[in-house]
Amino acid sequence: MATKKRGRTWRKRKRRTRERDKRPGTGRGTMAARNIKAGEVIIAVPRNILISCRTVLSSKLGTELKKWSGTSRFTCAQVLSLFLLLEKNKGKDSFWYPYIRSLPNSFTTPVYFTESELNALSPSLQEKARDLKKELLHAFNDLEPFVTSCLPELDSTFTFDAFRWAWSVLKTRTLYQEDCRSPYLSNKEPQTSTLVPMLDLINHSPSAKARFGYNVNTSCYEVRVLEPYRKYDQVFISYGFEENTELMLKFGFFVPENPKDFMKINLSEMLESLPQINDEERKNKVDLLFDSGLLSS
Repeated sequence: MATKKRGRTWRKRKRRTRERDKRPGTGRGTMAARNIKAGEVIIAVPRNILISCRTVLSSKLGTELKKWSGTSRFTCAQVLSLFLLLEKNKGKDSFWYPYIRSLPNSFTTPVYFTESELNALSPSLQEKARDLKKELLHAFNDLEPFVTSCLPELDSTFTFDAFRWAWSVLKTRTLYQEDCRSPYLSNKEPQTSTLVPMLDLINHSPSAKARFGYNVNTSCYEVRVLEPYRKYDQVFISYGFEENTELMLKFGFFVPENPKDFMKINLSEMLESLPQINDEERKNKVDLLFDSGLLSS
C-alpha cells in the first residue's frame, strides 16, 4: 500500500512539473525545489570551484606553460580547453569529475556542422560559421607541438574531436571574471574566461530576470533571481538579449518566438534575390531601403 501511495505521489509531482513548465523544449534544465522569492540567491559557487586561467596556472599544466620555450603563447581559451582534457582523462581522480561528468558529449554549434549543413546557411551566416571552424582548427594545430613535447599523458588522446569537445564546452559556457594578466599567456585577448560549474545547468530565456556575477564579500559566483518562481518551475537566466542567428553561432540553439529575432541580410544577398529588374528600378528599391533606415552604408 505504501508503495502505491509513493507511486501516486511521484506521478502527481511529475504531472505538476510538466504543467508548470511554461517553456517546454528546453532540454535539461534547473527546477525550483521550493517556492523562490524575487531577490533570492539560488546558486553560490565558491571561488575554489571556478575554473579559470588562475586555476590552470596553479596546476601541473601551468608549470609546463611556464617552462614552455616555444615561439607562441597560448590564449586563455586554449589553455582552459587543455585543462579540461587533462582533467577528463583523470576520470574519478579529478577534483572536477562531477562537473565534467555533467557536461554534454557533443554540441550543436557550427564547429560540429557537416559540409551539407554549412551549405544550407545563407552566405553571410555560412562565412561566420566557417570562421569559427577555422579558429578551432588553428587553436588545435597551434597546441600540438606543446602537447607532444610537454604533455605525454595527453599526447595519445589529443585528437581534433577531443579538443573540439573541450573547446565547445568553453565557448558555450564561459563567463567572465577579473583579468588574470599572466605573462605566460597570450595577451591577444583578455585572460578573463571562467567556467562556473552548476551555473551552466540553467537554461536561457530572453525574458528571464536575474543577475549573476562574482561577489567579493562571499567569495562566490552567485545567481540572484529578480522574479519569483513556484515549486517545480524551471528557473532561467538570460545569456544575453541575442537574436537567433547569434544564439546559434555562440550556443548552438535558437529560441522560438524570440522577441529579438531577425535575420541579417547583406545588400548583395538581397539584390540577388530580387527578380530581374532594370538598373533604375533596382536603384529606386535600394534608395527606398536606405531612406527607411533598413539599410546603412
